[in-house]
Amino acid sequence: MRHAAIARVRGVFTDITATAIIDQDINQSEIDVAIQVASIDTQIEARDKHLRSEDFFNAKKYPTMTFVSTSFNLDGEDLTLVGDLTLRGVTKSVELKGTFNGVVDDHMDTTRFGASLTGEISRKDFGVYWNAPLVSGGFAVGDTISLNLEVEFTAPETH
Repeated sequence: MRHAAIARVRGVFTDITATAIIDQDINQSEIDVAIQVASIDTQIEARDKHLRSEDFFNAKKYPTMTFVSTSFNLDGEDLTLVGDLTLRGVTKSVELKGTFNGVVDDHMDTTRFGASLTGEISRKDFGVYWNAPLVSGGFAVGDTISLNLEVEFTAPETH
């Protein structure tokens, strides 16, 4: 997202719960994610507080953002993940594209898999309209939100 029409704002969510069910047929796999929006961290507390407010995430009324996959398509290393993103009570289909980074058994005998994915959403599609005009023209906040995900899952332990 652009701030003041000139700077890109980056942030991370620090409270995320995710479950992946990876099928033998990888394209039948499922991912379910819950993100506590109050956990947003942009490295500027005043901005984070504003993002948690009714102007943006409205964290008191809508504390959780969710993503539930509807399709999982792996072609070689190319991964396309489509799912329903729910934010502020609005659900929209979102497409994420990227790379399946593989499956490994690590030094502690834990099976891990990872992926790198990107996508974009319009904040207005989710009812986030707040903005402020700039004296020099334009608006303080851009509409397009870039999603950049680096994900790693571990298989449940079996004994």
